[in-house]
Amino acid sequence: MDQRPPSEANPVVCDVSAITDPDGAALDALVRLALTARQMGTAIELRNASPQLVDLIQIAGLTDVFVHRGTVGGAGSVVEVDGQVEQGEQ
Repeated sequence: MDQRPPSEANPVVCDVSAITDPDGAALDALVRLALTARQMGTAIELRNASPQLVDLIQIAGLTDVFVHRGTVGGAGSVVEVDGQVEQGEQ
């Protein structure tokens, strides 16, 4: 069995859909998780982030800390990949 940590090309997925009213404490926990992942040679991919969490990450200038694909809302929602904001499929 391969004991190496996953690479950034294969990030650890963290479903954050339960964070509906994000605050500084939630952001701090996610940043600490991302830091630990980087120390292990991987990245954290945030999935199903609410628009509020995406906004908080952007306001804090932390878009390059996370791999983020998809937000609550499905088709047409903002999709941020490696810190670049794109529109999801309509």
